[in-house]
Amino acid sequence: MNMTESSAPVFLQGVSEKDNEVLLAEKIIQLDILRDQLYEELIMMAGNRTHELLRFMQNK
Repeated sequence: MNMTESSAPVFLQGVSEKDNEVLLAEKIIQLDILRDQLYEELIMMAGNRTHELLRFMQNK
């Protein structure tokens, strides 16, 4: 995917396309880690209702 500077997210503007790829990969990893942490917190709060709650919210 070729992203022009004007269409790139602000945090990616001014860097090369190769650097964009690395930054995006790092951002995805950070989001995945955050997702795991939030999921663990939800499990502690909702217990065995966690999966059902997530599905309900996704389909809302």
